[in-house]
Amino acid sequence: MLHSKTVCVLAVSVWGLATTTVSAQYSRITPMVEAIRKAEPSVVGVYPDKEKKIIGTGVVIHKSGLIVTNHHVVGKATTVIVSLHGGIEVEGQVVVDRPDLDLALIRIRVNKELKATPPKKESDIILGETVIAIGHPLGYTDTVSAGIVSALNREIALPTGAKLKKLIQTNANINPGNSGGPLLNINGELIGINSAIRSDAQGIAFAIHSLTVIEVINEAKIAE
Repeated sequence: MLHSKTVCVLAVSVWGLATTTVSAQYSRITPMVEAIRKAEPSVVGVYPDKEKKIIGTGVVIHKSGLIVTNHHVVGKATTVIVSLHGGIEVEGQVVVDRPDLDLALIRIRVNKELKATPPKKESDIILGETVIAIGHPLGYTDTVSAGIVSALNREIALPTGAKLKKLIQTNANINPGNSGGPLLNINGELIGINSAIRSDAQGIAFAIHSLTVIEVINEAKIAE
């Protein structure tokens, strides 16, 4: 039989253990938080001057002011307004327009070195890996969503009849306004440009592979 003094000591010990467990603290600066902090300054808003509001997203891919977005964001415009991270707005020139790939490149000139997130050059995307999307869906600027790589090498048809190939399928939440924005891996690297969603489905979105972006830059002989 345990004496009352022994029981009291055991109770205190158990209570102390429970208190320690409950009060344990963990770092909230996860790899995902670090990836977002790394890439977010390079995310911009894009809109034709006549719109007067952000209708799409872009990402600075070179510190000199080269930006990639979707063709369907710029449309037929040759100049657009770019809203930089922090709210400064500048005029941009559409220097490359590829409707067949739903990509466009914009050049802006500013008196400072811009934070850039260049397209990843390695084709090492992993099925099931964590991905992050940053953009301006429905006018809600700098919105972050996350998911996984659901499939690779998808193909979808555009209204023009052209087909987008080598697409990354993801279940990260994408809405109108996310178009042209970055799809990042957990290291904050640009692996794709968010381009399309299935309006008749949930959790199905597509991004243009970073290697396709690099091909467009090389073919156009754009000086970064």
